[in-house]
Amino acid sequence: MNRISTHVIAFMVGLTTVTQLLSAQEHSGPIPQPLHQWQAWALWDHKELGCPTPFNAHEQPICFWPSKLKIETNKRGAEWNAEIQVFAESWVLLPGDDGMWPVNVSVNDEPAPVLNHNGGPAVQLPLGLHAMRGKFQWQETPEKIAIPRNFGIVDLSVEGATIDQPNWDEQGYVWLKRVQATEDAKDQFTAQAYRVLEDGLPLWLRTQIDISVSGKSREEEIGNVLPEGWQLSFVASPIPVALDEQGRMKVQVRAGTWQIRIDAFRNSDLSEVRYAEGVTPAFESELIAIRAKPELRTAELQGAMPVDAQMTTFPQAWKDLPLYEWKTGQTLKWAEKTRGMGLQHPDRLMIQRQL
Repeated sequence: MNRISTHVIAFMVGLTTVTQLLSAQEHSGPIPQPLHQWQAWALWDHKELGCPTPFNAHEQPICFWPSKLKIETNKRGAEWNAEIQVFAESWVLLPGDDGMWPVNVSVNDEPAPVLNHNGGPAVQLPLGLHAMRGKFQWQETPEKIAIPRNFGIVDLSVEGATIDQPNWDEQGYVWLKRVQATEDAKDQFTAQAYRVLEDGLPLWLRTQIDISVSGKSREEEIGNVLPEGWQLSFVASPIPVALDEQGRMKVQVRAGTWQIRIDAFRNSDLSEVRYAEGVTPAFESELIAIRAKPELRTAELQGAMPVDAQMTTFPQAWKDLPLYEWKTGQTLKWAEKTRGMGLQHPDRLMIQRQL
């Protein structure tokens, strides 16, 4: 191996080491002084390290968070504005589509180029808090306007009339001409949690939260939805949801019924199901079912009241499981009775892996 090749390898090893050190420091503490001058260079293609990952999945960073989208229409067009908090340089989709392209778009009062990105109008924004504005122009008021799913709250005014409850369908369109919901409906919000404790290695806690909303679009804080010791793995929601590391949830809601699915797991053995000390659970009472795995162990949940699933609103897909009512202020015991298949079964070995 010649001297040039040796120097190239040494340089690449050094670069890798610096990048790893800086990446680790991004999450663990201040960057050592000797590495400060290398920070921008080593992390130029790791901008997402500054983005929050509320689902404990670093490969799915959330790099921007929009505020309320305000839209005011008239007979010749519309004006809209919103604030966007950007944690790393990102493409942000704008209101509108190919049939109604936004014009006169500005970011922090400076003109901004709008390009087609992922099938819709978008601007590229750097790190920071940005005030975006734009307009639509038309000869006749259209029936609807496309709104990206990034936005959770819309403040709509149609020809001077405030619409407290915009008609926002599942395809992402806010309707301007369709009959609006009754104006006198009050802001109401109800939520119910349903869970399944699924035995296995690891143990899983499957959660479904059903939300019913009336009134205007707004942000609601649900509260702590994860018991102590469980780590978030997956969240699926038709409306914007934010979950912090302590398991507190807030959602941007609009009128309708919504279903949020959360999966969490444990790396440690389970002896109790409870919320952390000093934490107020989001729900005073929950319905929790057990999906047993008798080939692994026999266990039971103690401290909860058995209930008849057929007499509840528990999700149909889980109604065949043993169901309990959990008063969340109390601690449930996970009592393990036996391990394995017992002496009555012949010796055998079965291995199943899932990556």
